[in-house]
Amino acid sequence: MAESTMNPELEAGAAPRMAGGNFACVTRQFCSISLRWGYHLSLTQAFWGVSSRENYARFSFQGGAADRTRRDMRLQLIASLLEAYGFQVRVVEDHLTAQLEGYEGEAFGQRIQLLGYVNIHACQIDMIMGNPARIRHYREKMHKDAETMIFKR
Repeated sequence: MAESTMNPELEAGAAPRMAGGNFACVTRQFCSISLRWGYHLSLTQAFWGVSSRENYARFSFQGGAADRTRRDMRLQLIASLLEAYGFQVRVVEDHLTAQLEGYEGEAFGQRIQLLGYVNIHACQIDMIMGNPARIRHYREKMHKDAETMIFKR
């Protein structure tokens, strides 16, 4: 956090190095998306073919400006959400990787949407992860959002 307060690149009107480096390649069956938002880096790659044998999704998330404990809590939150929908998740230090194979059709598409949801909602959440009640609130909210907005249950 202290680094952010002294970083001249975050000054209004400064060159956007901390927001740069975003990349997306999206076709009918494949996507590769790299997002850098401040101190966060997210990589998503997926292939959606005709059979479950060839379909896969890979996701990587790391970084943040919060202290290590809050970043770890955020990764645990993301891991619990992805694992609930069949992703195999691994967390090493402040780096989460997840992969998914063996799904097809709508079930696979919903899980790709879930990765988009995580990209949108997880970046800044590490800043509030010091309060157990808020952690519980956001865990419940994100699981409920997934159920109602993505999986329509």
